[in-house]
Amino acid sequence: MIQALNGARQLATATMKRTATELRLPVPWGELRGQVWGPEEGRPVLCLHGWADNSGSFNTLIPLLPQEWRCVALDMAGHGLSSPRPSGVFYTFPAYVADVRRVVEALQWKRFSILGHSMGGNVAGMFSAVFPEMVEALVLLDSYGFYPTNTKSIPEPSAPPHPLW
Repeated sequence: MIQALNGARQLATATMKRTATELRLPVPWGELRGQVWGPEEGRPVLCLHGWADNSGSFNTLIPLLPQEWRCVALDMAGHGLSSPRPSGVFYTFPAYVADVRRVVEALQWKRFSILGHSMGGNVAGMFSAVFPEMVEALVLLDSYGFYPTNTKSIPEPSAPPHPLW
């Protein structure tokens, strides 16, 4: 048993030597930043951090994932090295979903997986619901998640929608 534990420790230290490159994406209010691991042609995986975190949240996990994956850990707007939103602009889930769309378009990813932690998991769930054709797999860590709903069980509105909606 001790031999197996020693082997696991050696594997982890050898794997941890993977280095990340920097991601910098211009946006109208500054730039979104992050870290990138793996080959350009690798399986694309977008990693979204929690509210009190940044892309560094994935520094320990990503080196343990398959090296042929292309992992991009994003510093979401106002977190880590990414620019804060302009004064008076709120940090909302729809705004973060729009940021994710902006990032994957810049990366030219048509289909990818998302690994989301906490708030990042909620953003990932919303993105997956809005753009299901783009999401190959979704992994939520410490996130409340979303329950599937059969659209037939959603009641029809009793009144026509408001013209502003």
